[in-house]
Order: sequence, then C-alpha cells, then structure tokens
Amino acid sequence: MMKFVLAIVSLVAFLAWAAVRIYAGITFDINIDSYVAQAASSPSPQIAAEKLDAAVAGAVNAGLTKGNTGVFFTYPTNDVGFWYQRLVDSRAVLRGLAPNDTPLEISNTMMRVHESLTTHGKDGQSPISPEGISIAPHNVAFFWWGLLSFLAAVLFLGWWICTETDF
Repeated sequence: MMKFVLAIVSLVAFLAWAAVRIYAGITFDINIDSYVAQAASSPSPQIAAEKLDAAVAGAVNAGLTKGNTGVFFTYPTNDVGFWYQRLVDSRAVLRGLAPNDTPLEISNTMMRVHESLTTHGKDGQSPISPEGISIAPHNVAFFWWGLLSFLAAVLFLGWWICTETDF
C-alpha cells in the first residue's frame, strides 16, 4: 500500500507542477505579453505607449526587471534586465515623439518599436521575451520540482506495478 501512496503523491506533485506552470504562463500572457503585442501592433504612438505602460507595470509587479531565466547557463537571450530595458526604452521613444513630427517620422518610429518588440516565427509574429520568463525568478526551483516529481512518479508507479502484478 505504501508504494501506491508514494506513486500517487509523486504523480500529484508532478500534476501540480504542470498546473502551476500553465497558470504562470497564462498570467504572464494576460498581465504583460498581451500588452506588448498590442503596443507592437498599435497604429498610434499614444496607444502603444499606454500599452507599454501596462506591460512595464506588470513586469515591475512581477519582479521581472533583472536576472536571467537560464537554469544551468545564462544565455544573453534569457536576460530579463535587457528585455525589461527594451520595453522601457521603446516606451520612451514613443513618448519622445513631438506633436509636430511628420507622418513619416511617426511611421518610422512605430516600425522601429514594432521590430524591437516582436519576432517572426513559424506561428507568425509574437512578442520577444526570454524563455521561461513566466516562472522567473524561480526557474531553478521549477526545474527541480518538475524533474524530481516526474522521476519519482515514474519510479514509484513502476515499482508499484512491478510488485503488484505477476509477469
């Protein structure tokens, strides 16, 4: 019976890890990434700056202003500080537009901001953000929680199945 309990506890721990990861991803998308996407696709500098205000506020509230999302290696693409500064700088560029700027200057600025905030992938355009940023700054803890709970679930389920069935 103890083997079965250990297997179930490990499986529940792994499923909890998956649920928390999904929730963190959705929360990040709602509070930050969707505003960045709206800012990047906005035709108006004022609206784009307002959307970046919301994204920057979301990043500050989540503590996403510095650090790195890497677990074993700190790649430059996972630099949270650089990502945050890009949001702040893009907002400043938009706020720096003068009312008497020509439509061409405004258009060029909007294109620069768009290119600074988005990337072109196989799924179309999406906001640029470091991998694993939705669980930052707890990436290492999430890595170990997921790995250990998964391995424990597999081992305990295998142990329970092997000892409870006749082959």
